[in-house]
Amino acid sequence: MKKHMLIHSGERPHQCSECGMRFIQLNNLDKHKRTHTGEKPYQCIECDRRFAQSETLKKHMTLHTGAEKTHQCHICHKAFAQKSNLTTHMKIHGGIKDYVCFICKKAFTMKRHLDRHVLIHTGEKPYSCTECPKAFTSNFSLSEHMNSHTGERPYQCGVCGKTFTWKLSLTLHAVTHSGEKNHTCAICGKGFGVQSALRSHMSIHTDKKDYVCFVCGKEFRRNCDLSEHVKTHRTEKMYSCIICDKKFVKNSNLCQHMKTDGPKNIKCELCDKTFFFKNNQKSHMKRFHKMDTAVLT
Repeated sequence: MKKHMLIHSGERPHQCSECGMRFIQLNNLDKHKRTHTGEKPYQCIECDRRFAQSETLKKHMTLHTGAEKTHQCHICHKAFAQKSNLTTHMKIHGGIKDYVCFICKKAFTMKRHLDRHVLIHTGEKPYSCTECPKAFTSNFSLSEHMNSHTGERPYQCGVCGKTFTWKLSLTLHAVTHSGEKNHTCAICGKGFGVQSALRSHMSIHTDKKDYVCFVCGKEFRRNCDLSEHVKTHRTEKMYSCIICDKKFVKNSNLCQHMKTDGPKNIKCELCDKTFFFKNNQKSHMKRFHKMDTAVLT
């Protein structure tokens, strides 16, 4: 009963020591902490994919069991295997955003979107690439980044057959075929192919600054500007070069250092280009020399 009453009072007694986010129940805090540690204790027995939450694993298992998608949205007709997924989906059509960022008050339809958003304020990137020093705020972004190392381009245009490393690149490319600009600015009438481009454009028409730095309180119109600003507060050199041990405040500076100053001992077998990472060499030979990377050692 006491836990239930916290819902009405708005009290959230359990606080994350990493980002300050608060929760009503301790078990929700424990789950949230995995977004910082990257821990994924729940593993699929079919494909070995891992998950941070048991509920996410259960939903994932329906992909293997072939569960029938009997729950259909009456607006867009998208179907779901579980009723809970349909309920969450319907919030998109209703504009319901129950999850609010405690720092900048931006609201989200889904909790996982809020968890990912909070990392923008903290500057955390818990998902690290095993091939290069880059790190990401979401596992999806890391998975797409890994395509740049393997040379895989899993997203294919249904019109011209062109393939892409990133899903967003395919989305933006698709607009070039249709020429559609369905997202229109209500103030100046300018049209955009994707909603994200319109959102970015709208910042030029208003003085509203929704993105607030949790360190100094400075406000910004755009998320990307806040992300860059947060880096200026960092003094600890967290990113180390694996060759010379030189340290950097920003991961981007480390990447640039390794590209320009790092030893490029791995040579292309067909041209004079050299590389720091073996996977980059393989990607180069596959893309430019049309070689089967499976035969490369």
